[in-house]
Amino acid sequence: MEIIPVIDILNGQAVAAIRGERTRYQPVNSEIVDSADPIAVARALERVTQCRTMYIADLDALQGRPWQQDIIRDVTRTVQCECIVDAGVKNATDVRTLMELGVGRAILGTETLPTLSMLDAMIEAAGKDRILPSLDVHNTKILTTAPELKDLHPLDGLARMIDMGLNTFILLTLDVVGTGGGPDWSLLEAAMQRFPNITCLAGGGIASPDDLRKGTALGLKGGLTATALHRRWITTADAEAARIDLA
Repeated sequence: MEIIPVIDILNGQAVAAIRGERTRYQPVNSEIVDSADPIAVARALERVTQCRTMYIADLDALQGRPWQQDIIRDVTRTVQCECIVDAGVKNATDVRTLMELGVGRAILGTETLPTLSMLDAMIEAAGKDRILPSLDVHNTKILTTAPELKDLHPLDGLARMIDMGLNTFILLTLDVVGTGGGPDWSLLEAAMQRFPNITCLAGGGIASPDDLRKGTALGLKGGLTATALHRRWITTADAEAARIDLA
């Protein structure tokens, strides 16, 4: 399973995410870098993991404030890996803006997706291979304002997006982010059993080499993690082993 390191950016700093409770987020206190500067954090995460993909969340944008476009652009220019970015895009114009910043794929999170039908316009703007939907889950429910997804079980919401021709997804359970308690295995296992042909990335809770091995055995292609890297619960050697297992 590919390790996808995460940088959550808030007020110009990389912060430590905890269960999606953004009022509690504080600048990262890391064992691999002595700064909360997003550029320094991105370099450290890439060095430790030799990752192919890095996830960036612009938490200001996700909360309706101005995007941190300069930081996103600088990170994409600094690292060698592909950057996938969640900036709360709501329309095709937002997607084009991300592409202009050097982003590899725009994350379309259900948290900020206004309608499911907007996905078609976003795909047309960037191409299907540069769009990555994220099914955001909180308290066992889909976190969304999209009327087509409200009140659906997460797997039924996933089915709706699969019916639109999409086959690669992040399943992000905010309740387990930053907890060190492991991913939402029940949701991930149910998703892989019901939809064995999708490409699935686990969001939230990856905390140990055992989690990496379990995810690989389950058929997951990648896992988002930050806390485990900053606290050295997952090391460079573990990242290398995960790449070998994936191959």
